[in-house]
Amino acid sequence: MGYNVLSGSVSSVGVIQSGSFSGDGSGLENVEQFPLQNSAVSRIPFYKTIEGKTGLNANSNFSFDASSETLNVPTLVASSGITASVGLKILNPTSGSLAGMGSFIGLDSSGNLIVTSSVNHALGPDNSLQFHSSGGTMSGSGNLTFDGTILDLTGTMTITGSILPSGSGVFSLGSPDSRWDAVYLSSGSLHLGANCSISTNETTSHHSITFNKRLEVSGSGSVGEGLTLTGHMLPSQTNVYDLGSPDKQWRSLYVSSSTVYFGGESLSVANGSLRFGSGSASKGFHVGHLHLLNRGILMDQGFVFNVGAFQTKFNGGIAYMRITKTADYQMQEFDYLIGVLTGHPSVTGSLTMTLPAATACEAGQNFVIKDESGNANNHNIIVKTSNSDTIDGLSSIILKSPYSSVNIYTNGIGKFFIH
Repeated sequence: MGYNVLSGSVSSVGVIQSGSFSGDGSGLENVEQFPLQNSAVSRIPFYKTIEGKTGLNANSNFSFDASSETLNVPTLVASSGITASVGLKILNPTSGSLAGMGSFIGLDSSGNLIVTSSVNHALGPDNSLQFHSSGGTMSGSGNLTFDGTILDLTGTMTITGSILPSGSGVFSLGSPDSRWDAVYLSSGSLHLGANCSISTNETTSHHSITFNKRLEVSGSGSVGEGLTLTGHMLPSQTNVYDLGSPDKQWRSLYVSSSTVYFGGESLSVANGSLRFGSGSASKGFHVGHLHLLNRGILMDQGFVFNVGAFQTKFNGGIAYMRITKTADYQMQEFDYLIGVLTGHPSVTGSLTMTLPAATACEAGQNFVIKDESGNANNHNIIVKTSNSDTIDGLSSIILKSPYSSVNIYTNGIGKFFIH
């Protein structure tokens, strides 16, 4: 039962112990039946407001310790819900929980806090985690779990903004046992470390991929293959880049019977034969001092062409180098046939043909001296040696008969022999 406090003037004839009490009502106000806190016993008793609404429903275990400022709350049983003036509203409760499982906030029998979308679950399944702000949505339930260490998400995540790790060079995207299937990037770039990047250029017809640093490929196949191409491999500029270097050389080059081009000149294989400059009178191979040209094999002066065959067979005629002389002549080590024109009008006496030094010649090398005019009987041909060389032990021999000739070979160490 409440009590009234009166203020203002009161008129009475006597004190009435029962029945109604009348006053002018001035300054009349309602006061609570009991104080909210009984400081003597540190308990909050049951009470109701004057309007008849339940202010707090608790048993004797609901207490307040003033010295430690601690409020001890027993298990709450709500039958009609709890309404707070700001920020919290729990509706549709069920026995044994702070609010019903279809409400905004639910507390199940195990003490788990359940946040749901709405009473009618319009934006998500029952007992799912839903955050809605400015049209954005984050949904959960069985598709979104977080145990304090790992956040598991099943489904598609759409993000407006960047994803950044909390530390640089610390965390990974995927793992050896949990890998992403495909990564789709725009025409931007993928940065590896502080200096390396991979970028694309889709403005060109070939849609290129650019590595701003050196690209190294390690082989791991059955035969060590590291890079397999389907298509052509082309340098970005002509006559600028090399395939290999003096210190980084390729071991073997395998080419089919197609053509290899050297500055526009082709090297190919046809019918099992290597072909270069076929049909050209000027193109050929140059190997050291040897030249394989349209008209044959040539050697630079002062160099010997050696044929190392066990036997040599020539299918066709053989032509030897021939020179003619109408005056004395110092023979050279590259001479072979010397035709002496003894009947030439300029010849008035004998002619001397001097052999080269034997040491300048190859062992077995031949020389042939011939009277081509048939006038050696009038103008003798004298064949002599250089230095101390000999011809069959002599320093010189003389051709005196018309059309006479001599075949001479050397041992290469000071002697010539007639054969």
